[in-house]
Amino acid sequence: YGKEFIEKDYGESYEIYTAYGACFLANRKLVNKLGLFDPEYFAYFEETDFSHRVWLSGHKVKIYTKAVIYHKGAKTAQKLPSSFIQYHSFKNRLFTYLKNFGLVNIYKIFVPHLFICEVSSVLYLAMRRPGYTLAIQKAILWNIIKVGKLLRERRKVQEEIRKVRDA
Repeated sequence: YGKEFIEKDYGESYEIYTAYGACFLANRKLVNKLGLFDPEYFAYFEETDFSHRVWLSGHKVKIYTKAVIYHKGAKTAQKLPSSFIQYHSFKNRLFTYLKNFGLVNIYKIFVPHLFICEVSSVLYLAMRRPGYTLAIQKAILWNIIKVGKLLRERRKVQEEIRKVRDA
């Protein structure tokens, strides 16, 4: 709160991969074209999903270094169980990757990421944190259950929104 975000002078603005949900502005026409946040996400990774669609549509995401934002972060998250946060974070990240990535990056990024999720799940169990293990497994199951929605959303992104290849 009140902390300087930018310590180095990068000029007035520069490109970033994702805007953060605490404060960002988006062009109305772009929002109407791309959609904003997936209502099933609840929280965590929704701004990354939106930013990724912005990039895929051929537009840029930028940070304006002169902007001042006052935000008491994590007020909602402080009240939530960490396994709840883990569940939504994993669930939304997996869905976003499958929806937005091209096939090459699904194999290069998503498949290894899913493997890491499973390894993390086992490690959490070994560390006696079964809530985290359950959260990861529930996140994977949610994505399997939502495969119909995923395929519809993926088709929209890949056929209607995408103008550029993955980086």
